[in-house]
Formats: sequence, C-alpha cells, structure tokens
Amino acid sequence: MFYNSGMEKFSRNAIFDNFRGILVFVFFMLAVVGAIYRNNPAVPLPSWLFDHSYSRPIGPFGIPFTPVDLGMIFFYFVGGMTAVPAYKKRAEKEGANQALKHLFFRGIGLIGIGTVMYLVAGIVAKSQSPGIWGPLHSIGFTSLLTMFFLRLKAPLRAALGVAFIAAHDVFSGFVYTFLNTPNKASFPYITSDGGFAVCLLYAGFFLITTVLFDLYGKGFGYFLLGLLPILAYTAVIYSIVPPAFPPYNSTFMAVTYCVVALLFSLLHAIHKGVLGLIKKLFKRQPRGLIPLIGSMGKNLLLYYIIRYPVGFLGGLFYKAVLVKTGVLTGGLILFAIVLALVFLLELILKKKKLIIKL
Repeated sequence: MFYNSGMEKFSRNAIFDNFRGILVFVFFMLAVVGAIYRNNPAVPLPSWLFDHSYSRPIGPFGIPFTPVDLGMIFFYFVGGMTAVPAYKKRAEKEGANQALKHLFFRGIGLIGIGTVMYLVAGIVAKSQSPGIWGPLHSIGFTSLLTMFFLRLKAPLRAALGVAFIAAHDVFSGFVYTFLNTPNKASFPYITSDGGFAVCLLYAGFFLITTVLFDLYGKGFGYFLLGLLPILAYTAVIYSIVPPAFPPYNSTFMAVTYCVVALLFSLLHAIHKGVLGLIKKLFKRQPRGLIPLIGSMGKNLLLYYIIRYPVGFLGGLFYKAVLVKTGVLTGGLILFAIVLALVFLLELILKKKKLIIKL
C-alpha cells in the first residue's frame, strides 16, 4: 500500500505508525463485530457502524458516510504520507530504474493478491460474480498510475493530483455508461464500486497527500495551511454536487478524505501533547509508539488481508457456538478471543522483527 519499512525521519515518525495502527485495529475489530451483526438479525447494533452508506443520510446527524466508507481513502492518505521518502530512499540506494521496477511489481502483486482473495471469497459466499474488482485491485492500479510522478517536485505533483480528479469528473461518466450497458454481466470484474475508473480519483488524492507530507516535513502548521484549500474546496463542492457512492464521485471522496486528514491532525495534537507531558514529568524522551497498536501500523498489508478470513471465521464461530450466550456476552467473548489472537500475532511479529510488505 505504498508502504516501505525503511524510510526517512518523517515517515518513521511514530505518529504515522500509531495512526496506521489505530485505524487498522478499528477496521479489523469492526469486521469481527460486523460478523456478529450479519449473523444475527436480532442484534440491536446500528447498521451505520458496519455497512457502507451508499450515499444515504445514515447514522447520527444524517452524515452521508460511515466508518467503513473511510477505509479506502485512509489507505491512500497514509500511503501518500510515506510514498515519496520511500521512493527516494530506494532510488538513492538502488537507482531510479530499480525503484520504479519495485513499484511496478508491487502494484501488480497487489492486483494479484486481490484477485485471489476476492475470487476465493466469492466462491465461499456463492457469489454469482466471484473475483469482482476490490480494494486491493484499486490500490495496485493506483500505484501503477502514480509511480512515475513520485520523483517530481511538489507543485507538479499537486497539479497532477488536481488533473487526475478533473479527468475522473470529465471522463468517468463515459466509462460507467459503457460498463453499464446490457453487457454489464460481461464486466463484473471491473464494475464494482467504480472499478478502475475511480482509481483516477484515488490517484489524485494520493498525489495531493504526497504534497501535504512535504509540508508536514516543514512543520505541522504548514500541513494545516496545505489542508485549508482542500477543506474549502470540499465545502464548496458539497454544496453544489451531493456525495454519491457507488460509484464514488469527487464530492464523496473529498468529504471522506477531509475526515481522515482531520483525524490525523487530531492524533498529531494529542500525540505531541502526551509526549511533551511525559517528557516534562519523567525527564526523558519517550519513543511515542503505542504498544502493539503502533506496531500493527507497520504491518498494514497483513492485517488488511487477514481481517477478511478472521471476520468470516468469527461469524461462523459466533453462529455455531456463541449465539446462545446472547448478543452482549457472545460478542464480548468473540471480541476478547480475536483481540488476544491479534496481540499474540503482533508479539510474535515484533519478536521476530518481521514486517509483511510488498
């Protein structure tokens, strides 16, 4: 996911690992609890916690997105905040051609992993179209779209990001119309959630995030200044074009992007405040990495992949064994089991110093 463990000082900043770890952990556990929700219609849990909004006003205050909707743009945001230094480090060490070759094969690898994952998941779920386009396809394809631009200066990356977003708004309608012809059944693999057309949006926001990272390297205040035009654009476009999904439109993407960026800003403020307090009270400089959770942020790809089978198996276990214990008791038992297994896995990975990545 545009992720490399060997990065320069800003990308190895504990804030990034903590941010990745917190959100991956939340999405992971939502998949587990969501399995309970889906396997017991009587469960009195709000659907907006576990389902996509599909552009409906859903949840408190009629917000047109759910936590699940933040998943994809979260990966592009955290990827964009580390992509340029990762590329530069590899290019300095191995040469620009090798760095591009690495990005190319990683993009192909993500598409390949996604193909196998969603094919197996579709067959298990007895879907009529197993192997449809999924998130890993989009991440891999977007990596291929943007790999040649990471070497460019920040203003050019910003301009290209805007150009990608504009290209999606201008041309995606033609693509969607073509894919939704009477022959749509022939294209199930590339129509889900906008397929490859929506990757133009992902590429745009990804490149813009690389620029925000450059600003972050100069200081958090610069990052906030860079975020202001994005917030202003989102406020204007939201009042003109309602958010839509599926397929995603630029309004929906901009809204969810701003939410993720603001969550990162909040974590940054809390992180710096807590570290400053610890340093003042105990007269030492803490590492700042949240135990286990921060380490999970280093294995983003691994936890993203295994949350699917864990959620599926957790749902089967709940339905077969825990459903008679009641919603609250069964849910707490399953949550505790999965939590213990995740932390055990993380302890093993940490002890072995293993990071699963492409």
